[in-house]
Amino acid sequence: MIKRSRKAKIATILVLLGVVVSGGLYFKKNEQKTIQTAFFQESTTQYGPTDPSALCNDCNVLLLVADTLRADYLSSYGYSQKTSPNIDQLANEGFIFRNNYANIPFTPPSHWSIMTGWYPDHHKLLIPSADESSPSLQLPDNMPLLPLIMKSYDYSTAGFVSSPSVGFLADYFDKFIEFDEQNDPSRLTGFRKTTNASLDWLEKNKDEKFFLFIHFWDPHSPYEPISKHDVFKSTQLDQLSIKAAKYAGEIQYMDSKIGELLNEIKKLELEKDTLILFTSDHGENFGEYPCDDFTWNSGPCEDHSVSVLDPEIKIPLIIKIPGMNAKKIESISQSVDLLPTILDLVGIPQTQPTDGSSLLDLIGGDENENRFAYSIIPKNLVESNIYTSGLRWKEWKLIRVTWIDDKTHQNKFILRLHNTTLGEKENFLAKEPDLVKKLLQQIEVLEAETPLQGLREENLDDETIKMLKSLGYL
Repeated sequence: MIKRSRKAKIATILVLLGVVVSGGLYFKKNEQKTIQTAFFQESTTQYGPTDPSALCNDCNVLLLVADTLRADYLSSYGYSQKTSPNIDQLANEGFIFRNNYANIPFTPPSHWSIMTGWYPDHHKLLIPSADESSPSLQLPDNMPLLPLIMKSYDYSTAGFVSSPSVGFLADYFDKFIEFDEQNDPSRLTGFRKTTNASLDWLEKNKDEKFFLFIHFWDPHSPYEPISKHDVFKSTQLDQLSIKAAKYAGEIQYMDSKIGELLNEIKKLELEKDTLILFTSDHGENFGEYPCDDFTWNSGPCEDHSVSVLDPEIKIPLIIKIPGMNAKKIESISQSVDLLPTILDLVGIPQTQPTDGSSLLDLIGGDENENRFAYSIIPKNLVESNIYTSGLRWKEWKLIRVTWIDDKTHQNKFILRLHNTTLGEKENFLAKEPDLVKKLLQQIEVLEAETPLQGLREENLDDETIKMLKSLGYL
């Protein structure tokens, strides 16, 4: 949990229909530290011995992560132009999770959440040190780490990444190479070093049981697709629309490299023995929504690490399991679900607690409307005194933005409730008071807990309920 300077009770100001309403809404934190599994959702993660009947027992695992890739710019997620033929083919052969969310829209902590199954405010590994003389990372006790787990089950592990922003994972793989695509001159003619290294490693290790992690810097800014893929033109002349068209070109180039890797898996006859997962660490804003609630800078949201709106945190997740038919899954999933899902699929027992929950129930055909996704932007990530959290449940998303006053501890809260099927402009805060209470309560639970012991439910205290009533929410 990110520690915020405040007393046990903090003053809250709500936003109602876009107008800041004064009031003393207070929350108390229980100091007990336990695992989060939500009062309306119990974890489906299974514990026990290695399971030889797992859906992909002892399979190789290929984990592909594209940087800064929002779901709705892929053809398979509804984009109107052909940005992603190879990813689309993977989706046609696998399970496509249509409501998948990043837990933080920033590369380093998002990758930590993928690799540990822990929320960012639990693992606290937010920004790696640039100082090479600094001590090695001290990982939290009892934190699972996917490459180490795979290694302990005789997997050969390798990671090939296109940016130093993911280089902190180097110590946990048998083989790890970090490239710097952003500053490599070959970027302008087509950066291939990560792909080539991955293809070479696959060829040399095709007879081994492997866990291979590949990170692509594309389509991260600057948006400079090579000419072959610079084919998308904006019908509008504003800079954000032009950037979005270049972004689409970068996606298409990244997709071509995904195609090479998938073709290599087939060429080496590994397809029947390899579990393939494709996802992203976060998305990107192109001015779809105003950003005034999230940052000191007024105007439209751009880039990432500024909000928990869908353009930044709704990301693709596709899982191809050998021998299983393709399926579209509408239930909500999140990045922290990946670790327990991978372990379940290959039959490895999970012996350490996670915030995430295995997606095996969804893969098996049981849609679960009570799943949720939790995303944050911690204090000091971009703004020194703003903390943002969001909870997506069913079609709803509650966003709470805390503007922190370290001197007075009278912190201003902005609340937004959106029906995501309608976008994220209309605020339903006044129309859905019971839902606001439920989701706000769960955000409080999530912010208060760390993954150590088990399920805990927490009720709003009498003072909070009284204040909600006085403001007309109950």
